[in-house]
Amino acid sequence: MPRRRSLRFRLRRLRRRIHRWWTRLMWCGLGLVGLSIIVIAASIVAPGVVGFEASDSLLSADGDTPASGDELNETHVEALVVQELNQERTQRGRGRLTTRPDLAAVSDTYAQTMAEYGDSGHGLGGTTPEERYLQTGVSCQYTGENAAKTWYRTEIDGLDRTRYYGNASELADGLVTQWMQSPPHREIILMGRHTAVGVGVSVKYEDEGYAVYAVTDFCA
Repeated sequence: MPRRRSLRFRLRRLRRRIHRWWTRLMWCGLGLVGLSIIVIAASIVAPGVVGFEASDSLLSADGDTPASGDELNETHVEALVVQELNQERTQRGRGRLTTRPDLAAVSDTYAQTMAEYGDSGHGLGGTTPEERYLQTGVSCQYTGENAAKTWYRTEIDGLDRTRYYGNASELADGLVTQWMQSPPHREIILMGRHTAVGVGVSVKYEDEGYAVYAVTDFCA
């Protein structure tokens, strides 16, 4: 009899321990499920976490890689384009370009015009580069303008290879490379007498992708 009571006691104690551990595991599991629900709900209601802004332009994101994965800071790209231009110039013994707000205003306005027309060129909207300089009050002895259209986070079939710009640095590098591979645009970038530049970038959703319109205006 004592052995039987001892065995029953041990079994009861074992059941209690199993029950306590099972209860703890159950509450831990419920806590993890609750945390997952909170994280998912936050990602849905916070517009800056996932997805696009409700506008044609991809904005926000202060760093090189977009914060939301798909957003692009146009001002940041413009600054990186200036860096790329100066890198190309200094490597070839040319002076560095400074930035000027009046030149940037010319470039920004015309980049938006190109986005409105969905095309790149120098005469969209019925004005010439020289006229746009004068309209903004920019005075230069020598001027030069480069314009381009490319795509952000979309595969681009080029003559030599397929390109894909996944962040601001890649996009800025791609734009300057595109100009440097064109002799007339390359000549404007490397012109020794140029001392200042303005850069404008406008991003617009079209054809199920994000088109990037870029303008650089030079001054001497």
